[in-house]
Amino acid sequence: MQKQSPEQQESSNEHIKTYLIRFEQMPVAPGYAMLLRGNWGSGKSWFIKDYMKENPENYIYISLYGISSFREIEDAFFVQLHPLLGSKGMKFAGKFLTTVLKATLKIDLNGDGKEDLEVAGKIPSLDVESMAKKLDGRTIIFDDLERCSVELQSLLGYINQLVENMDMKVVVIANEVELIKLNLEDPNSKIRYTSVKEKLIGKSFDLKADYLSAFKCFCNEIDYSNASKILSDNQELIRGIFESAKYGNLRHLRQSVLEFVHFYEFLPKNKLQKPGLLTHILELFFSISFEVRMGKIQEDQLHKIFLIDFQVSSSTKEKEPCQEIRDKYPVFRNYNHPLDTNQLIAFFRYGLADKQLLEKSVKNSVYFLDENTPDWVKLYYFQTIEEKDFNLLRVHITNSLKNKTIDHLEILMHVVGNLCNLSNLDIIPIKISAIIKLGTACLKNIIANTSVNTLSYFSGSHSLGLSYQGLMIKEVNDFQQLILQSIIEKKGEVRPKLAQELMDLMQTNLQLFVQQVTVTNFSQSVYYDTPIFIHIEPQKFSDLIWQTSNAARVEIGEAFSRRYIHQFKAQLLPELEWLIKVKELLAKKIIPLKKGLLRHNLKYFVNTHLTEAISCLSY
Repeated sequence: MQKQSPEQQESSNEHIKTYLIRFEQMPVAPGYAMLLRGNWGSGKSWFIKDYMKENPENYIYISLYGISSFREIEDAFFVQLHPLLGSKGMKFAGKFLTTVLKATLKIDLNGDGKEDLEVAGKIPSLDVESMAKKLDGRTIIFDDLERCSVELQSLLGYINQLVENMDMKVVVIANEVELIKLNLEDPNSKIRYTSVKEKLIGKSFDLKADYLSAFKCFCNEIDYSNASKILSDNQELIRGIFESAKYGNLRHLRQSVLEFVHFYEFLPKNKLQKPGLLTHILELFFSISFEVRMGKIQEDQLHKIFLIDFQVSSSTKEKEPCQEIRDKYPVFRNYNHPLDTNQLIAFFRYGLADKQLLEKSVKNSVYFLDENTPDWVKLYYFQTIEEKDFNLLRVHITNSLKNKTIDHLEILMHVVGNLCNLSNLDIIPIKISAIIKLGTACLKNIIANTSVNTLSYFSGSHSLGLSYQGLMIKEVNDFQQLILQSIIEKKGEVRPKLAQELMDLMQTNLQLFVQQVTVTNFSQSVYYDTPIFIHIEPQKFSDLIWQTSNAARVEIGEAFSRRYIHQFKAQLLPELEWLIKVKELLAKKIIPLKKGLLRHNLKYFVNTHLTEAISCLSY
């Protein structure tokens, strides 16, 4: 073994490595197995694999995850002892270790003499002495003991044969807490794990999550140099978040690191150098990622973390998950986040985010407040403005409402909410009712002059990186509902026309049609959560499917298979009856057809694509 670096010497698991070296170098087999135990995700597998890298030829590593028979274990032995014969092209379906053990020990590992006799007849003649020599001196490592499907008592007996009767050095890796739990819950278990352990295990170690070593390893896996550098430069910041989470799950850490690399693609790279901005983004991202991966909060509940008015009821003894998360991470004490939290949530739900909206939210954040900052954003941070400047700003924004110069629904909501909040605090002399009246007139103007395709998705609590103010005020809440209702009515008026345009796209620009009705990274994905097809007559649609080319029918079918598989499929539920009707119409068209390609392709469209779509919406 090479000399350890200072960082390795500081590792909380260095004593385990020291003992492993001693264990391997024992001149004679100790007659007991060594146990490495730790919670799921604590890095047990990563630790042992990293340890094995220097001299892999000294070990036989077998993961018991999903193993259901001794045959599979012995196949794994064979593959490692004979990598060529154990390869996919020359896999040998024998049970060499059974032969070795039976030849030397005369025992029945499987507990079924009949099966052993049947298998033995199929095993080729093996050089038992040669096999024993191959195993001699190599440390056998059994990982994921608690995930093995073989009955625990038999499995431990099997390992004990290797230790006691074949003088093997064996390391067992397990989540012992789960192992004991499973053993106690098994009604068929006659012997308790703790009793068998006393005989088999001679030394046990608790493996701790080694954040620093694991994090550096995870960063080295990343090819994207900029993201990797950001992560490496902020490893202590992320470590603090990881420790605040208190889960110690290195598997989740790795998944979060890789997920951040994906999220980094959506961030405005030219703005991340602003002091404090990147820290804020990393704190938001990793705090949410650790909690989601641990299952403490579902993706569709993430918006609650960002609600300004979220309070724990005094009658509730236990805090809700979102409140516990907010209490755990300091970043959530700040309601003014640099990212459009709708887009952040969308990323965790669907793996997608709108680059333009993220850039806009960063630009509008407190990190970029200057003379070029929009007035409505400055008003948001009114506490930092001097009295004279504030009065000028308030008058200017009020005039923008009166003159109906605001052309963005979410900006309108911010302006109305901020002004009502200031009125409620007795900071400005305008009454809330007057503000709502001006806002309503401006809303009507925006709706009348905005194409339905450009009406942005309207958030319920925040947008453009800022939370809406005044949501605790009834009039503000009512105004918010008025905006939502106005959008619905606007879309309802024009959807039949848009549906016809969608039908035309199926014949003129199939690629754009697919982009519009499914979730993609393209801005054209406008109907992925809108039940637009109910505005198309089923007969017309089925006729078009009948008449279109085979290639086009395949693309359309695949689009329908993908359309309903996401979490927002509930919004598409109105299309269920429409899909069923289209399926019935096409099925009738197929009946008189003779055997041939058209009949086959239509049946595939109906029985595969439409059936999958209907099934997704039905459950």
